[in-house]
Amino acid sequence: MNLSIIVPCYNEAKNLPQLLESFRQAIGDKKNIVVLFVNNGSTDLSQDVFNSLLKNDQYSFARCICLQVNQGYGYGILQGLYQAD
Repeated sequence: MNLSIIVPCYNEAKNLPQLLESFRQAIGDKKNIVVLFVNNGSTDLSQDVFNSLLKNDQYSFARCICLQVNQGYGYGILQGLYQAD
């Protein structure tokens, strides 16, 4: 069984490194968990941080979905659900 965790994010560039690291520690070596971060129209450097960090193999459990315009928290969650495995 697979588990997809959806995390909507808006202007969280400063928090993303710690958030990813916390998920990495919690998930460990489990291969059936995916964390889908939904960059919900952020206007800070969130997308740049995602692009940089998600290149690392240690974060292979994570993916980022980039929405160009913030259309609300619920919309971000729905977009993550549409992309979930």
